[in-house]
Amino acid sequence: MTAFELVRVATPLHFAQAALVLGEQRAWAEDRLGGSLAEIQPSSRREYACLADFYARPDGQLVLARLDGEPVGVIAVRRLADGRGEGKRLYVRPAARGHGIGRRLIAELLRLARELGFGSLYVETSPQRMAAAYRMCVGLGFRETRKLGFRDLDHMVALELPL
Repeated sequence: MTAFELVRVATPLHFAQAALVLGEQRAWAEDRLGGSLAEIQPSSRREYACLADFYARPDGQLVLARLDGEPVGVIAVRRLADGRGEGKRLYVRPAARGHGIGRRLIAELLRLARELGFGSLYVETSPQRMAAAYRMCVGLGFRETRKLGFRDLDHMVALELPL
């Protein structure tokens, strides 16, 4: 039987494992977006360089999914200036897809957002290039809203869910 766990990243080991998965997520995102994430989303430079600071509580949290101790997925939440939370970096390694890990990460994201006192949760995705994530969010009740980032990418949309 496979042991699955969600870990709220807090230790050096957790951060190292999350950084590995986030490196894959970044390459995946750059492939979908058609360019360097650092150029498309300049704040990602600081984010990837300083994960512990960027996702420090009480303003954020990074979550790692592990199967038998091995990192297989990641998601994060971060406070926006207006009291909303922003869901970021949902990624499940290809070999671990199809087992509901993405849904479990999203459920943890929603728990965290409520726990951190956010009034709503904001995400950015692409219906064409990140179709599974888009469908999952819409199925959970997220609705389109004004984009904060990715303004130059027409295929990206912003979604928000009241909490």
